[in-house]
Amino acid sequence: MKCWIIFTMGIFILAFSIPLWTGNASAYGFHTGVIYSQIDDNSQLGDPIVANYGGSTEYGYDAPAMDTHPQFYAGVEAHTMGGWYMVWRLLVSVSGTDPNGVALSGDRFTGLTALHSPESGSYQYVLDVVYQTLVNVVPYGIGSDIEYAFSTQPTGYDGSHAWADWYSWLGGPYESGLRFGFQLAVDPTLLELTRLTLPISRASGKATPGEIQSQ
Repeated sequence: MKCWIIFTMGIFILAFSIPLWTGNASAYGFHTGVIYSQIDDNSQLGDPIVANYGGSTEYGYDAPAMDTHPQFYAGVEAHTMGGWYMVWRLLVSVSGTDPNGVALSGDRFTGLTALHSPESGSYQYVLDVVYQTLVNVVPYGIGSDIEYAFSTQPTGYDGSHAWADWYSWLGGPYESGLRFGFQLAVDPTLLELTRLTLPISRASGKATPGEIQSQ
């Protein structure tokens, strides 16, 4: 049986002014707590755990700010036990609403960039944050090189979302990461009323995280 893992993480931005998570700071900025989970294979006796995945978001402020294009970096990683279990796809999507509850159009998320890891490239703080959690979760074995990313990956937007998407056409590796950079174009007339929140969902409308499919 050949299996692959499709992982989608939704990052839902309600608006911008005050980050709600202020306890995780470094020289690189601030980050949300890592949300992670595991995947088991219920086709095997004992439902063994075969993969881990998780994500976090990096941002620059922990107090009110007048920046109308705040920068964010979302990082996701997945790691399998090897064998037939591979990471074939990482998809990160972002959506939001303004303070009046009106959904933001996808073009409000600008400066989209996406880098894949592990590759010989630049250190990515948000990928390091996720790695520090996953390295201590069974099955062990995720490499620290997943903190380094290089090759550019597809990004895009539609009427309500922006996204970054990595897909392995030749067969997935046993671990993979994706760093999605974007800015939020804030409406200056709503700055005093807006707040930022970055809850990270374990599922979105495009795929179910941890779904093991076979062919």
